[in-house]
Amino acid sequence: MSHHKKAPIAIITLVLLLAAGGVFAYLTWNKQRAEQPPAATQTETCRTVEEKTECAQDYIGLTEEEGMERAKTAGFSYRTVERDGKSQPRTMDFSETRLNFSVTDNRITKVEFY
Repeated sequence: MSHHKKAPIAIITLVLLLAAGGVFAYLTWNKQRAEQPPAATQTETCRTVEEKTECAQDYIGLTEEEGMERAKTAGFSYRTVERDGKSQPRTMDFSETRLNFSVTDNRITKVEFY
């Protein structure tokens, strides 16, 4: 076999080895990820009054939009009950997993569960 034919074979072999290594790495990573238990949502970790008070503090200072996104990701429902000192219309039903935001200048200043 000539020297010119050995170079393409070496390149093809290298590419196949790299591809096989990539597939192995992906399968190993995917298996490890599947074996990990899912992370608890905040609705599962914020049950007591003390835990809820601590969870609520995470929202203080966020923009209203950031707070809504965080609440949604954490598994909470949410609503803005006060904006710039003015009470907003709301229902009187109770939900222990609902965050109620008070917002001033588009920043959350107070959070309560009810």
